[in-house]
Amino acid sequence: MLLWCGLTGLGHARLLAAPVPTAAPAPAPQEVYLVQNSGWMEPFYLDPRSPFLPLLRAFIGASVLPGARVTIASFNQAGQLGDTPSPLPLYTGPVDGHAMGAALGRLTLPRRADGRYTDADYNGALSNTIAHLLGGAPGVVWMVTNNKNSRSNDQHVVENTSRFSSQLMNSAFISQIVAYPIRLPAQGPTFSEKGLVIYGIAYGDAAAPLLQQACGSAAMRRLVVDHPVRLKPLTVDPLTLTLTGAEGSAVRLRRLADAILIDGVPGAAATQVDIPARLTSNYYPQVIDHAQLRADWLPDGGAPAVAAEIEPQSITALGPDEVLDGVRVHLAVPAIARAPGLAGLLQGQRQLHGRLRLQLTDVHLVLQQAFLDKMRGLFGADAEAAGRQVSGGDRPSALPAALPAVFLGHEAVASASTDVPVVINVVFSPWPLILLLCALLSAALLAALLLIACLRERTHDIAVGSETMRVAVRPFRSTTLRSRAGTRVAVTGRLFGRPRVTGA
Repeated sequence: MLLWCGLTGLGHARLLAAPVPTAAPAPAPQEVYLVQNSGWMEPFYLDPRSPFLPLLRAFIGASVLPGARVTIASFNQAGQLGDTPSPLPLYTGPVDGHAMGAALGRLTLPRRADGRYTDADYNGALSNTIAHLLGGAPGVVWMVTNNKNSRSNDQHVVENTSRFSSQLMNSAFISQIVAYPIRLPAQGPTFSEKGLVIYGIAYGDAAAPLLQQACGSAAMRRLVVDHPVRLKPLTVDPLTLTLTGAEGSAVRLRRLADAILIDGVPGAAATQVDIPARLTSNYYPQVIDHAQLRADWLPDGGAPAVAAEIEPQSITALGPDEVLDGVRVHLAVPAIARAPGLAGLLQGQRQLHGRLRLQLTDVHLVLQQAFLDKMRGLFGADAEAAGRQVSGGDRPSALPAALPAVFLGHEAVASASTDVPVVINVVFSPWPLILLLCALLSAALLAALLLIACLRERTHDIAVGSETMRVAVRPFRSTTLRSRAGTRVAVTGRLFGRPRVTGA
C-alpha cells in the first residue's frame, strides 16, 4: 500500500470493514482512476515540461479493461472547495478514448478560498470512491499519488500514512494491492519531485482477477517494463510449480488449464508417484532469503488421503522470477478399492480430486537490491523518514533508508502457501470384468447347448416283449410302445444316454 494518512473518520473505518455485497456481479467490470490534485502535486501540474498528463493517458489506455465502466476523478480533501466533492468525477461511462482524454485535460490544481492549495485525504477519497463511484460493488481503483498526504495540513505525514496503510492492508475486503513506482522528475514553483506511484487496489474478491488481468495485459507490459510491486497479499501463491517430466512408464503427467493431471495410477495396490518439477518465485520485488518448504495433500469431495513430500525442504536466495530446479514431489497414493457390486466391475477408472499445498514456513523475505536502488532515487529523504518511523530508527542494515514504510509489509510475513489443484486418474484392471464376461458367455453357451439337447429328438431301439421297436423321443418326453403280441412299455427320453423304459 502507499503512504496514506490514518483513518480519522469512523465512517471511513466502518466502510473499509464492511462486507462486499454478495449480489449478482455487475455486467461490466468497474475501474476508477483517482488522480491526486492537492498542493503536494504542484510540480507535476505546473512544470511546463512535465510528462504527467501524457503518462496518465498512456497508463489508462494500457490498463483499462475491455468493456469496462470507467470513472476518471480528481481527489484532494472533501469540504475544502465548498460544495465541490472529493473525488470529483470528470468522466463516467464506457471506454471512450476521446472522452477520457478530454477528462484528463480538465485536471487542475485548485485553490481554496484562502488562496492555499488543497490538502489531501486519501482515506476519505478511497472510502467515497467505494461508496459512491463503485456503489459498494467490486471494482478496481487506480490511485495516482506522490505519497505525500496531509489531511487538514497535518504535519504527521509518516505516522498517519503508516497507520492507514496498516488498516487497509489488514482489511479482508481489499483483496489485492499492487504498485507501479514511476520516475517522473518535475520542478514546480515551490518544490520539486522525483516521481510518483500508481497503486492498483482490488475491492472485493471478484476484483482481484480483474486487477491481475489489467496488470498482465500486453499493453501494460510494453508501457511498464518492471513487474508491478506486489503489496497484498504476500502470503498467497508465492511459488509456481512447473512440471518437467514424468518418471515411470505407467504414470503420465499433464498440465491442464488450472490443474495437474496424473493419469494411469493403478488402483489395485499402493503406488508411489514421483513428479519432477521446478519452482518459480512469484514475488516482486521480494527475495525469499530463506524458508522451509513442505508439501501437504488436501483432499476434495471425500477423496482418500494421499501422503505428500517434496525435495528440497528449504529455499534460499530465490529472487523474483528465479527458478529452483531439481524439485521432486512424492505422492503416496493408497490402494483404491472398486465400488461394490456390478457397478464396481464396470468401473474402469476413478478420479481423485485434491490440492497439493506447497507451504513455506519460517519465511524471511528481503527486498531485491536492484529495486532498492531504484527506490533510493525516487523517494529520497521522505523515504528515509518513513523507514525510520516503521523500525523505530533501528532498521536492518540490509534495508537502505531510502524506502517508504509501506513497502516493508514483507517483514511481517512468516508463512505463505500455494495450492495446486491435482486430479489423479486411478485405473482398475479389466481382468475381473473380462472373467465375468467369459463366465457369462460360457453360461450362455451351455444354456444354448442344453436347449438344443432338450429340443432334439433321438432315435432308440427299444425291446418290447420279443420284438425290437425303433422310437424317436425328446428328453423328458414320454411315449408308449405296443408290440404285436400286445406288450406295452412307456419310454421317457433322457437328456443324456438311453431313455427310461417302464411297463405300461
